[in-house]
Amino acid sequence: MTRACGTSLRRALGAACIAVALAGCGREPSPEALRAQGRELWPFVEHYCVECHNETDFAAEIALDKLGPDDVAAHADTFERAVRKLRGHMMPPPGGTRPKNPEVDAFVAWLEATLDAAAPTPEPGYVTPHRMNRTEYANAIRDLLALEVDPATLLPVDGAEHGFDNIANALTVSPSFIDQFLSAARNLSAQAVGNAHPRAVGVPYTIGNARAQQFHVDGLPLGTRGGAVIEHDFPADGEYKLNICYIVSW
Repeated sequence: MTRACGTSLRRALGAACIAVALAGCGREPSPEALRAQGRELWPFVEHYCVECHNETDFAAEIALDKLGPDDVAAHADTFERAVRKLRGHMMPPPGGTRPKNPEVDAFVAWLEATLDAAAPTPEPGYVTPHRMNRTEYANAIRDLLALEVDPATLLPVDGAEHGFDNIANALTVSPSFIDQFLSAARNLSAQAVGNAHPRAVGVPYTIGNARAQQFHVDGLPLGTRGGAVIEHDFPADGEYKLNICYIVSW
């Protein structure tokens, strides 16, 4: 290839690089724009690739001498391999004429855009809407309301299909099940929000026998003897008045 041809190729690649870069800043380039860029960039293949990848030499069982920019989509597997090779700077091979990095980037960007535009739209399928099972319900309550609940005390047993209880076909909803959900919601909302006018209640705790008070109690400071450690779950955040009454029994 003559110097003039090489200069025109670099100019075409430079212009295409700018076009591809600008296209990436906005919406995807139109098919017409991609075809126009392909015609400008295809001399890259003729200059750097066809010498080995032709019907005679057939390097890597790839022949590019009979292909053009409009054939990229029909030979997607071949050009996907080309993208990986060019991105990794593995082609052209050592000893061959190597293009400048901006030329490679411009051609690869066009190849990727063309392959993406030609790729079929994937069919994601669908998931049948279904209710949560008891475990999912308890996890959702924990994440939303910071309440640890035992779902077995709130909701009936879930159905199962093929050993799984999170399949839509197994998670049917009956009128009685809806009543259970409503009852659980009333119970949990009261726990989460609390009662603005609670009544005083008494909670009994057993401290232990007299002999236990002669020794150290786990949870209390080292060097102490006797006493008690009591863990109590208060129903809501707030200020509490505690009246502590001792009842000694022997």
